Amino acid sequence: LKSGEVQAKGQTGTITGVVHNAKGEPLAGVYVRAKDTDFVARTGVDGKFELKLPAGTHTLSVELDLYKTTELASVSVEVGKTKSEDIELIPMAGVQETYEVKDNLNMEAEGALQEARKKSTSVSDGLDATEISKSGGGKVSSVAVRIVGATVVEGRYLVVRGLGHRYGNTLLDGARVPSPEPDLRTVPLDVFPSGALGAIDIQKTFSPDVPADFTGGSTRMATRDIPSETTIKLGVAVGLNTNTTFRPMITNGAFPGADLFGFGNIPRQLPTSFPKGQKVGRGVYDANFNEVYTPAQIEAQGEAMYTDYRIRRGTRAPANFKLGTTLGDSWSTNQPGGKFGILFSGGYANRHQTNYGHRNQLASDGGVLVNTPASLDFITTTNKVAFNGLLVTRWDINSNNRLKLTGLYSRDAEDETSELAGIDRVNNGIDPIVYNRIRYIMRSIAFTQLSGHHRIERAANMEIDWFGSYSQAQRDDPAMRELIFRGPDDEGGYRVDDSTGSIGSQLFLDFVDHNENASLDLSFPFKQWKGLDTKIKLGAWVDAKQRDFRAHRYYFSASGFNALIPDGRGNVINDSTIGGGVPISQGGTQPFTLIEATRAQDNYDAWSRNVSGYAMLDLPFVNWFKISGGLRVESNLINVNPFDIYAIAGAEPNPTLK
Repeated sequence: LKSGEVQAKGQTGTITGVVHNAKGEPLAGVYVRAKDTDFVARTGVDGKFELKLPAGTHTLSVELDLYKTTELASVSVEVGKTKSEDIELIPMAGVQETYEVKDNLNMEAEGALQEARKKSTSVSDGLDATEISKSGGGKVSSVAVRIVGATVVEGRYLVVRGLGHRYGNTLLDGARVPSPEPDLRTVPLDVFPSGALGAIDIQKTFSPDVPADFTGGSTRMATRDIPSETTIKLGVAVGLNTNTTFRPMITNGAFPGADLFGFGNIPRQLPTSFPKGQKVGRGVYDANFNEVYTPAQIEAQGEAMYTDYRIRRGTRAPANFKLGTTLGDSWSTNQPGGKFGILFSGGYANRHQTNYGHRNQLASDGGVLVNTPASLDFITTTNKVAFNGLLVTRWDINSNNRLKLTGLYSRDAEDETSELAGIDRVNNGIDPIVYNRIRYIMRSIAFTQLSGHHRIERAANMEIDWFGSYSQAQRDDPAMRELIFRGPDDEGGYRVDDSTGSIGSQLFLDFVDHNENASLDLSFPFKQWKGLDTKIKLGAWVDAKQRDFRAHRYYFSASGFNALIPDGRGNVINDSTIGGGVPISQGGTQPFTLIEATRAQDNYDAWSRNVSGYAMLDLPFVNWFKISGGLRVESNLINVNPFDIYAIAGAEPNPTLK
């Protein structure tokens, strides 16, 4: 018997039931009495009671402090039989019940990230939307330096605990985001519009529900919540660099229209007239060791290349500027808790940077510096253009079901013009040289994700979270052009350096990553023995990557035509000086001939696959002590396949590539 209970004996029947409040929660310690008798029962922690009574008709009185007494009249009791009666108690007037409303934590709220960290069993640091907003719509990296243990490298890469790029990963709303750099895993922070981020959280310790391919930290970006009212934000920023702005800079002419929006890689691509699967230029032979191309074809291939290596002066660098906008709104639907909303944030930036310097290389003899093999002055001007946009659409079907579609596109480009002038005894002897290098690099990331959250009340509030995503990262480095001039000659001028046999080299690099990612998480909340919230989580994760890396190398040769090389540092390699290699003895007058130098090991394909599953338990013993643990199993396969893009179909693979 429970304390205070009195049960009838002998020929009795039984009344059972559950006493609960208006929310359906069981009430403990409730007295259930049979009026005008001494018989009484009490409910346990589960709200259940059992009262044995003599046969007949009884009136039950149900009593609990702060609740109105409830009576059930004409309850019939029969010997040997059990009857069930569930009872709801109503609070007394002036006494309010506490209703707990649960929803996902809004990471935009001030202090939300700290609250999440307090409840988490893993170690993490980060920034919430309030901190991110202090960037003023500018670079996220400008405020990311405030994260404990984090360092911003090169003004855009977030490195945790001083460890390198290979020791971290980057997730956006839980999905993996690829890096546009083939040798780096870290994703540049300026890929993400600051107006679209609700939180940046760096998890520094492992937990079973997070991909385990990090040591320094897992950088987790969360998109902003959809605004509850119309939001329109516009921003314009102008910046001055005292070393660059309104000062002389160097440029390479290039393609101003395409370069302004970061699409300058397109007109710099390899000529479309080049055949697929076959080298071009002079020195390409068939199976019978005959030249594949005629001199006229070789000349046409050389003229199809973009061969302007000139560096322009006389232009002054403009001011840096940046544009940004954030737009959003939401609308309620007819369903309880239903809402549909949309959020867009994007920006554009254009800036110039000029660096001046001097480079010395010293040689020693027995530890004593004896000469200066290289002494070069240099100037480099870089024009950086970037734009990005993030679009989020969210549909709260009702209070228990939500769908979300996210799209991100980011593109940036660097147009770099460099000139070095001086003495380089190591590579070029004692003659002064001028070294021109022109390079254009485009990086882009495209990301799309469909995700959902569902709570099933009939299944003890089980929660289902899932997503599927596809992303692509690209780094296009077309036509990196290098040309060296040696001088002065007898007349005090410079002339193309042909001492190495390679003139006006051009390198084309193109890297593309395709990524697919999906995840499913099941959460089973319940109360442990003291009524504290406990949770079991199960989940599965899969991600796959396919990589294509392509490289092409070219240069011009003037072997046998040295006397025909024009003087000066102008546009010396042009349609009038590019030929097909016709010897002077046969009437040739054009000194430069195209040669392709792509190597057998320059290109590769690769793929990887990661499949994992986990189970974990969050178990509190008291309010201030909780144990979290579990198991995560991952299977990872990586395949790298170097290959010769000009290999003959059906031929044996090059043994050097195995």
